[in-house]
Amino acid sequence: MKYFTTSFIVTIICTILAVIWGGWSALYVILFLALLEVSLSFDNAVVNATVLKTMSKFWQTLFLTVGILIAVIGMRLILPILMVAIPTETSMIEIMDIALHHPRQYYSLVQESYIYIIGFGGVFLLMVALHFFFNHERDIFWIGLWEKKLSQLGRIKGITTIIVVAVVGIYVYFIPPSKNLYYAFVLSCGLGYFAFTIMHLLDKILSHYMSTKNNGVVTRSGLIGFLYLELLDASFSLDGVVGAFAITQDVVIIMLGLAIGAIFVRSFTIWMVEKETLTTFIYLEHGAQYAILLLGLLMLGSVIIHTPEWVVGSIGASLILISFYSSYRYKQLARHNE
Repeated sequence: MKYFTTSFIVTIICTILAVIWGGWSALYVILFLALLEVSLSFDNAVVNATVLKTMSKFWQTLFLTVGILIAVIGMRLILPILMVAIPTETSMIEIMDIALHHPRQYYSLVQESYIYIIGFGGVFLLMVALHFFFNHERDIFWIGLWEKKLSQLGRIKGITTIIVVAVVGIYVYFIPPSKNLYYAFVLSCGLGYFAFTIMHLLDKILSHYMSTKNNGVVTRSGLIGFLYLELLDASFSLDGVVGAFAITQDVVIIMLGLAIGAIFVRSFTIWMVEKETLTTFIYLEHGAQYAILLLGLLMLGSVIIHTPEWVVGSIGASLILISFYSSYRYKQLARHNE
């Protein structure tokens, strides 16, 4: 329970602020948004935990303190403003004013910028999952033969790039004819690929020169890990932020509702790191990566047809639960065979 104390405090504060801002009707809305955020981002918490456990205590603490502020204010308030300001070439102050006083107009602008959002976020998440499945150094496989084959294919140089280009090419083929739409989608996909590649390259370089051993466990340099986690959080939050507009167009209520969900996701992350849940439940990360793969494909696919966020969240949560149960069964069988 101690891991979720802060989350409950933040929930109470955000709930009070929401009622003050939007009346009692806002109460149901922010709680629904919080549930949406948790269901969409629980796999994010699992992946966060896998990265955090390799980072020093200082960077873990920084991610779980400063990182929370970035997640709540940066990703759930400033990022949605930036998503509209950059493509429309409008100042952030003007967009903020539109968001607060003309929510319908702001929603319309968000819809116009959606193509940039799904391209960047979709490819970044797709790269995260592909990097996991095509890692030839993996030795734990949830779906045995299938995952082993993917792991072996990881020895082929550039395999993830080939797959991403093929996937984007298929989606581009089915996009309704529009020169501007093609350009925006391909550009945003390229930026998502570039962002992941740079982060991964820097992580490999710095972890090689700046890693230390603590009781036999390798601890990586935290800066790149910290930035990687924030980018990953941004990619997860993009779809949630846009999906939230289907529930309400009030940007303040959206921020408060998603903030509650984001805090609970951080609490789950802390719990998993300190309880070493990923070591005990060995297939949990696999379930999260399948969920991330699915989310990335559906985000990119929404350029053609949009999948409701509650469907994505439900499938993601189901994959996590199945992997959790598989891990539990594996643990029970291992004990029985001892």
